[in-house]
Amino acid sequence: MSTSNIIAKERKYLLQNYARPEDFIPVKGKGSWLTDINGKKYLDFVSGIAVNAFGHNYAPLLKAIAGQSKKFIHCSNLYFYDAMLKPAEILVKKSCADRAFFCNSGTEANEAAIKFARRFCVRKKSKEKIEVISFRKGFHGRTYGALSATAQAKYQEDFGPMLPGFTYCDYNSTAALKKAVSNKTAAIMMEFLQGEGGGEGATPEFIKTLLDLKKKYGFLLIADEIQSGLGRTGKFLCHEWYGVKPDIITLAKPLGGGLPLGAVLLTQVIADEIKPGDHGTTFGGNPVACAAAEVVLSKVTDNKFLKEVSDKGKLLVSLLKAIKSPKIVAIKGRGLWIAVELKDGAPDAINAMRKKGLLTVRAGDQCIRFLPPLNVTVSEIKKAVAIFKSVL
Repeated sequence: MSTSNIIAKERKYLLQNYARPEDFIPVKGKGSWLTDINGKKYLDFVSGIAVNAFGHNYAPLLKAIAGQSKKFIHCSNLYFYDAMLKPAEILVKKSCADRAFFCNSGTEANEAAIKFARRFCVRKKSKEKIEVISFRKGFHGRTYGALSATAQAKYQEDFGPMLPGFTYCDYNSTAALKKAVSNKTAAIMMEFLQGEGGGEGATPEFIKTLLDLKKKYGFLLIADEIQSGLGRTGKFLCHEWYGVKPDIITLAKPLGGGLPLGAVLLTQVIADEIKPGDHGTTFGGNPVACAAAEVVLSKVTDNKFLKEVSDKGKLLVSLLKAIKSPKIVAIKGRGLWIAVELKDGAPDAINAMRKKGLLTVRAGDQCIRFLPPLNVTVSEIKKAVAIFKSVL
């Protein structure tokens, strides 16, 4: 099918809720590279928005997916089956959690986390302890619970009213946090590295205040690790950089190796309040996605591999800092989650880089995210930075 036919059919049959570039239609990928319909190759530093942790056509993933698909693709959560057991075991053993719940996406994981937190607090603390605090410029999803926790007006506009029981606070403001917390606070939901917010990381002072308030008021801490977790920052989970043990952790993005899979990790005391019928999902824990997850988790829990991610991230940052352009305001992030904030023109820079064969994605108003596969090569990092430098 030609480029014009593909675009015409997309315009005719699909909901027009995405702004797709008309000069790039990918048809195949290998490693860190995508090839478009005209045979042009692009260095992929979007990675499916941090989904393709090992790039395209990663052989171990393909083998696991094919192997499980020959057994069965779906049978539902009505029955025991073994495909989800190994990834659940790895997630529990490598985190501070005791139980895992599988769903299909990051939004679903955050929806479940909100429900689990409120159920626990209402039953074990107080019936008034239902409020969830989240942070401005954060992003937790687009369904109503997750959207109500997403403190950005541009995502909520004309979809209101939002659900009650959500309070918004300025990120990294200890004064604002102290003012927001009360005996009615059930949970604080936060990204330790804000994904859509431009790569802002939590400060040590802010985390210390949060933990002090947690001890005083007894609320739960929900760590949204959907974009920053699973090796992306050079640790298995981003909150490990802070020495924090959340009560609930949400995961998705790379977990299913490109197939839809999300997870909620939770402590036993919270899990004890969730009984059969309280929450569920038809497709969550899909056996093919779980087979892929086992491959992903075996890699992103390997300390040697994580050190390589961290080292490559330091290289990427050092090369970006060496550009010395007055157009660069700041370079933020950790590991291979790096955001470059520009004074202006971020969308134009992204378009210009795509034309030169580098795919990146915006974060916030003027930040450009660099999200290469975790197994990206040094030469690919150098090439990406050279292209970025050339368009400034």
